[in-house]
Amino acid sequence: MPQTILGIDVGSYSIKVAEIERHRHDFQLVGFFEQPIVLYETLGQEGSTTQALLKLFEEYNLSTQSVFTAIPGQLTSHRVIDLPFADFKKVDQTIEFEMEGHLPFPLEDLLIDYEFLKTAQKTSKAGSTVLVSYAKKSDFVKLLNILTGAEVDAHFVGSELVELANVMKLGVFQPEGAYALLDMGHEKTNILIFMNAQLQFARTVMFGGRDLTRAIAESLNIPTAEAERMKIETTSNVAEAMKKPIEDLLLNLRQTVMAFQEEKGEVVQAVILTGGTSRLAGIDQYLSEQLRKNVSFLDCLDLPFNQLADSAWCRPISGSVRSR
Repeated sequence: MPQTILGIDVGSYSIKVAEIERHRHDFQLVGFFEQPIVLYETLGQEGSTTQALLKLFEEYNLSTQSVFTAIPGQLTSHRVIDLPFADFKKVDQTIEFEMEGHLPFPLEDLLIDYEFLKTAQKTSKAGSTVLVSYAKKSDFVKLLNILTGAEVDAHFVGSELVELANVMKLGVFQPEGAYALLDMGHEKTNILIFMNAQLQFARTVMFGGRDLTRAIAESLNIPTAEAERMKIETTSNVAEAMKKPIEDLLLNLRQTVMAFQEEKGEVVQAVILTGGTSRLAGIDQYLSEQLRKNVSFLDCLDLPFNQLADSAWCRPISGSVRSR
């Protein structure tokens, strides 16, 4: 019998769940669900998120037996470091010591994990490049409280950016050379830079659809709910109102790309979009014109593992949910 696995993406605007059937030699995506988070003042963000998760599980009668999730990007930080050795055990034993001088908080307050980006073991000078991710234990506990409040016991909790990077290893079409993946969410955007399928750099900037909605509401002096609706329509007045926050995102993206180019000597040739805010009409064309780069959408649903009856609605946001 196939094993059912749920990949849960706990966002600030909604919760998304991918339902996977894992067979002996392969897996299939058989369900994809999204539940908006309604903010109740009496419950706060954490309690409201738990309520949304409960509603989603009840509405679709989902099993909580095997659940995988990740700490959101805005709650994690990342640093790429070079080590003079590549042995897994040695890296595992020394990673905290190597990072101690780079951390803004005491080690005892943090959770630290890492991912090998590059190893060289068969040369005269062995070494490795490692992406280190760290998060405050208190933020990790808040995520666990959301899950346990909905009677969900996560089998695995990873780092959102690392797990998002692993999507590219599923066989998704990748541009040649260096390219950036832009995961545009409700309150933040994850920026990842790759060479082929190999992650090279990762950061999170605090820009998202919420900033666009606020800009529209303030510019046109209208309620937030109306601004949210108008954001989707994207009239000339709305486009002008959104210009400033999008320019802020472009500035962060350009700085990230230039820092990568200076360090690696590689020019980012293309940008791939995913996330809920990437559904904004014309965003791909606008970014392409401003960056003078090829801009397209992440589309992992064209691969054979997709068995959804209707995947058109979730195509722009499906890249941010991963199963193991």
